[in-house]
Amino acid sequence: MSMRANHSAASLSALFLSVVGPIPLLAAASCGSDPAPENRAPEPTIDHSVMTENACASDARRLEGVRAGNPVDYLALRRNNGTRDPEVFTSEGTACANAGDQATCMQTLASIRETTGFPERFCGPCSSVNTYLVYTRRDEVGSVTSLDALATFLRPVRDAKTAAFLVRQHGYDLACSEQARNARASGDGFDILAGTGDGCGSGQDIKEHILHVSKDGQVTLQQTVLVKAADPNCASGRRPEGFVLTGPSDDASPLGRFFAEAAELEAASVPAFLRLAEELAHHGAPAALVQRAREAARDEIRHTAMMTSLARRFGAEPSVPEVPHRPVRGLFEIALENAIEGCVHETYAALQATHQARHASDPHIRKIMRRIAKDETQHSALAWNVAAWVEPLLSDEECAHIDRVRCEVAAFLLKGVAEPHPDVVRIAGAPSQAEASRLLDAVAGELWPGSHRAQMA
Repeated sequence: MSMRANHSAASLSALFLSVVGPIPLLAAASCGSDPAPENRAPEPTIDHSVMTENACASDARRLEGVRAGNPVDYLALRRNNGTRDPEVFTSEGTACANAGDQATCMQTLASIRETTGFPERFCGPCSSVNTYLVYTRRDEVGSVTSLDALATFLRPVRDAKTAAFLVRQHGYDLACSEQARNARASGDGFDILAGTGDGCGSGQDIKEHILHVSKDGQVTLQQTVLVKAADPNCASGRRPEGFVLTGPSDDASPLGRFFAEAAELEAASVPAFLRLAEELAHHGAPAALVQRAREAARDEIRHTAMMTSLARRFGAEPSVPEVPHRPVRGLFEIALENAIEGCVHETYAALQATHQARHASDPHIRKIMRRIAKDETQHSALAWNVAAWVEPLLSDEECAHIDRVRCEVAAFLLKGVAEPHPDVVRIAGAPSQAEASRLLDAVAGELWPGSHRAQMA
């Protein structure tokens, strides 16, 4: 049984206002001056020019070009999400195409129910859903459920796409575009350029890595470079799958950076809500939920303009987010993302906006944040309402997993808040480290039961 609660915008607003407290006596706003930048040695980088191949594959065709050491007729990546009918995430080939007894082959393939697999990350610090491979090779039907078994199944690794698939199953992402170059033949195998982190939240530093995949399928980390330190205090809202925070130039002022990152995150939320609306409609959700998701996307367009104006006021230009189009997902994937991005991240974003609306020393920022706080609280309520609709449609195992992830993400947030720049606290009204911890602690019992226990684990 899920621990979800169907919170309304009114109840969330009352909760946030009660913990944020009364409007303080505010001193006149002053931007002050930023200290001169330090003279620092340049950060190490990875030379992208040495990469010669594009090993990218879309999520919908992740197995495209992947070759088993012993060729197969059919290869599929399944999501182990507790359903009676396994979900095929992507596949290549034709099941049982060369089987002597196709009926028996298909029956055996359909009967495979694995409970372990490779980690398919949904959020950096918390939990994962397992994926595993199934295949047919003439009359042989089998599965691959561990990274060691995957290395054995794919060896000898003969091409960059197979090497890149191995790297992705180890928890790394590939930066993909038509012009991307992220692989090269090297020694007895391939070097793959990959990344981790999305730049928003503690533990989400954006890093690039060079990993070597040997002919026998062993993945070895060769180099790691920090590209951009994450903002541990960003009120992330609903981050779409595949989004990586770019942020403004390094010479931006603390206030400029704060609002530029907020503008980029607001802009990224637009396709996230449009995708949610599309998926809710596809799965027959109530029309009111679909409409509210579309309205939330329109809200985020307005928020982007507001945050962009503030970023430019403080001398920073927001980056335009690149969010790849993704196919419609199953109910479990929708529910899991909603638990993380909606019930935790959006809810904290609404709480932080409520704090800014009362504590920003700049009256113009307070006015903007009052409108944004109202909208973000509506978006948080939408997330809880989506959870109340979708989670009863899942199995008990799926609901238990989602409850656990929701608590783990909230627990990570409880211990992951860092100290913002003093100008961001005073002028923009963002909560200090101590205040953010107090606010989160005050709402955790109501919103995320069990998060304190998960924090101690």
